[in-house]
Amino acid sequence: ERKEKWLGSNAIASICSTSLMSNDEELLKTVTKCLAKFTNHGCDNFVALQIQGEGQGFQRLVECCKLENRSIWEPALATLVNLSFIESLRPNLGNNCVQSHY
Repeated sequence: ERKEKWLGSNAIASICSTSLMSNDEELLKTVTKCLAKFTNHGCDNFVALQIQGEGQGFQRLVECCKLENRSIWEPALATLVNLSFIESLRPNLGNNCVQSHY
């Protein structure tokens, strides 16, 4: 029920468009951990689109995977893995991984 309220209010999109773009490690740790938990069970296209936002959410998660702080990269990677279970997202996730690599 709470999850539906979050999604209906676009809270995930708001969090991702601001907090996920931060360089504050404590904030990134909290946001990536929440996203990993939120996408763990029953993640769907609607959730994924809110995380992607204006197109930088997936890329930012990939960038977070490159950070040295395990408390950030581990939940960021878990979120990407959870999102990869949505078949229609795989090309977009893959493109973000390639773009971030170069």
